[in-house]
Amino acid sequence: MDWVAAPPAELAAKACDRCKEKKRRCDKGLPSCSLCSRLVQACNYSERPGTPHEDEIRRLRSRVQNLEQIVANSSSESTLSPEQNFGPIALDSQQSPDFYTQAIFLDHEIAQRLKYSATTLDFAIPEYISKFLGDQNQMDDLVSTYLGSIHKWMPIISKLKLTRMRSAQPQLADQALLLLCMELLCHTPTSARADTSPIYVAAKQFLSNLQTAGLLSLRTLQAGLLISVYEIGHAIYPAAYVSVGTCARQGVALGAHCHSASQTPQNTLKWIDWEEKQRVWWLVLILDRFVTLGLDERPLCTEEPSAMSYIPADDTAWDNGDIRPPERVLASTPPNVKVSRFARLAQSANLLGRTIRHCNDGNHDIQFTATNFNLICGAIQSLLELILSESIGVEDYTSLGLCFSALTKIASHHSCDSFSEHPAGWSPESASLIRGTTQHALQTLQDTTARLIEFASALEKTASISMESISPLVLHCLYYCAITSAWLGSESANELYIKGLLSCKRILEAMDNRWKLAGAYLKLIQMVENDLMRSSMS
Repeated sequence: MDWVAAPPAELAAKACDRCKEKKRRCDKGLPSCSLCSRLVQACNYSERPGTPHEDEIRRLRSRVQNLEQIVANSSSESTLSPEQNFGPIALDSQQSPDFYTQAIFLDHEIAQRLKYSATTLDFAIPEYISKFLGDQNQMDDLVSTYLGSIHKWMPIISKLKLTRMRSAQPQLADQALLLLCMELLCHTPTSARADTSPIYVAAKQFLSNLQTAGLLSLRTLQAGLLISVYEIGHAIYPAAYVSVGTCARQGVALGAHCHSASQTPQNTLKWIDWEEKQRVWWLVLILDRFVTLGLDERPLCTEEPSAMSYIPADDTAWDNGDIRPPERVLASTPPNVKVSRFARLAQSANLLGRTIRHCNDGNHDIQFTATNFNLICGAIQSLLELILSESIGVEDYTSLGLCFSALTKIASHHSCDSFSEHPAGWSPESASLIRGTTQHALQTLQDTTARLIEFASALEKTASISMESISPLVLHCLYYCAITSAWLGSESANELYIKGLLSCKRILEAMDNRWKLAGAYLKLIQMVENDLMRSSMS
């Protein structure tokens, strides 16, 4: 018996063409199937492409198999988002230094994963900047001068960081920029035009160069704010107005405006750093409101702080670098809760912002306007009394100044309401409400002016001792006190207003030696006096 199996007959892979066409069963025999052989017909096994329908079915089956395999492989893995499944991305050495900053603005989620820090970018410090900063001893003197003057009323730079920064080797570009801007703010221009000062021109140019090169850091924002204060203090407009707006946009880009906003990778979780960023953003809000004070119908660049916004914490704890952070206080916390001096300044700026929005509001609902006016006046006066009840120092003058500026602005805004042209259709009740609001505004203006005259007298004594510690943000309320005193004095010939006008002019003349803004206010006061004199003679 032959146990070797016969080789299987060779068969075609597919049915022949004729069997397919006639839809007959084909035994696929080679070289001819049995049916074609019986009918003595040519048997053709040509390779024809499948129909589109068959190809689509095969494609779909293949995709289903692939998806089933993917699901089976990933069933034991966590369901993370695509962004979370990716790890940190290392920048290619050939990518430009400003790629990090580009990524922040173009796709912040990817930028969060970049193993890169803007503050580590290797920007060269120009020689002319190094000459302004001088040697180590000069930088030590600069830091001491700054902390003894500007820092008292504007504590936005960590003392601990300043100590490390002045001795850092090699020094980073944004560190050098910040030190240069500290030098700028401590500098008193010798020329009548502060905008031509070489150190101011150098600081503006260096900041612009670093921003153009892609450097985005908290230190560049702090430097921009110091430049803005210099421009405000020396009445360099419109540069001051534009600079504050730029700082606002940069603060938003850094996520300083909201603790829940996505943050740049260079941020840390240390309380000292977190608090510093909060203070920097509050200064943005303060300056934004101050540069808008003299303008009408100009919106603020920054939104009103929410009730859940944090105000600056204890100044001493932050300066000392306490490991345990003090209790955080919200913007909605009642004013009678004891807070730091810089927090009082933040509260004053918040009320000033409400005042500006009220004066810009086009709402013609008389009841709403009158109620809002009374509420804002009451809130400002309560805060003012609270600050005055606490131990007063030169550091408190800025908070008092903003409160006085807010009161005079809102009172002046409504002091002539009953003399304006009334829209048609106002009821007698509305007219009565307007007259009441006007009388309240005039009384508030008179009372505030009387208190401002006392404040000017105290400020004059302080300026003779420590002018360097007085903020330029105080000067606006003195200017308003002067022009209001001139107006009220011309109406009533009250000796109080005459003395008040002279007192304000004296302090502004003294402050002009430090801040050129005082000189600009003196010129405006002279114009008001000339107008009042012409009116009295006509």
